[in-house]
Amino acid sequence: GLISFQALVDAGDPNKFLVLTRWSSQKHLDDWLEEDDYKTAVATMDEYTEGPIDYKVMHSPKDDIFLL
Repeated sequence: GLISFQALVDAGDPNKFLVLTRWSSQKHLDDWLEEDDYKTAVATMDEYTEGPIDYKVMHSPKDDIFLL
């Protein structure tokens, strides 16, 4: 399942957040997105957000990369 969860706040806008989660597999994430607990949490968040939540699935690069 879930390996880690981190919430970050935008330094320029304290009303914007980025939530990073790490999952042991894509299937674990997909299963969580179908859970009633997840759907309830999202419905609750809708009361506090200005618009729809923007989701992106990202993966660690397979090759070593150099970042500046």
